Amino acid sequence: MHKTVLLADLSPMLEDIVFHLLRNRAELRIVRGSAANGIQMAAASVGAQLVIVERPDPAKFCALDDGIAQAAGLSVLALTADGTKGCLHTLKLTSKRLDDISGAQLIAALATVTSAGRG
Repeated sequence: MHKTVLLADLSPMLEDIVFHLLRNRAELRIVRGSAANGIQMAAASVGAQLVIVERPDPAKFCALDDGIAQAAGLSVLALTADGTKGCLHTLKLTSKRLDDISGAQLIAALATVTSAGRG
């Protein structure tokens, strides 16, 4: 199954480096774009499972994007019209610090990305 990776708002040099590391991976579809209207909107517009962005402090989750920060920890209880059935959906934040990005680490991180929650 293909995974779509969006390269959004990277400096030209960093975008080229990441693109060249990923471009020959048959399971990946690489898309270049912008997250000016939010990471969620950008990802949804191209069907991306992963968005790669450039930020001064990559570990600071709340600085990634206002919409993403607000959605972290959000729960939604969806009910049927007659109220007899429902489902509680909870978004859970997980982060993994990558201290030294190499091509191998980038590919390993991509391997953990799934399309869960897209159905």
